[in-house]
Amino acid sequence: MLEISRIKEQKNEIIELLKIRGFDAKDIIESVLSLDIKWRNSKSELDDVASELNKIAKEIGMLFGQGKVEEANAAKAKTSNLKENLKHLVKLLLILLMKLLTSCMRFQMFLIKLFHLENLMLIMK
Repeated sequence: MLEISRIKEQKNEIIELLKIRGFDAKDIIESVLSLDIKWRNSKSELDDVASELNKIAKEIGMLFGQGKVEEANAAKAKTSNLKENLKHLVKLLLILLMKLLTSCMRFQMFLIKLFHLENLMLIMK
């Protein structure tokens, strides 16, 4: 089984090896790699938003502890936008993950068919 990291590192070699065998895998490989980049970027953004939410939550606790209720409430208001952004990013990540898994499965099926056909051709000789 090919891991995404190996596909990234040896993309051109894999495409050429499959082309030698008569199969054009360029579109499938490009799709997998493109989705992987989008997923990683979205995951990074989600991590940043979650980190910011944690930072503000600590700040809110500190402000309430110091009796700065108005400032604490203002900080709480900022979190609502971040929480909405977080929900959006989670949905986006789930969609990207499903697309990535689908593309990976298509590529794996492509490889299975390729090797199954080669084995059949060897048996028939």
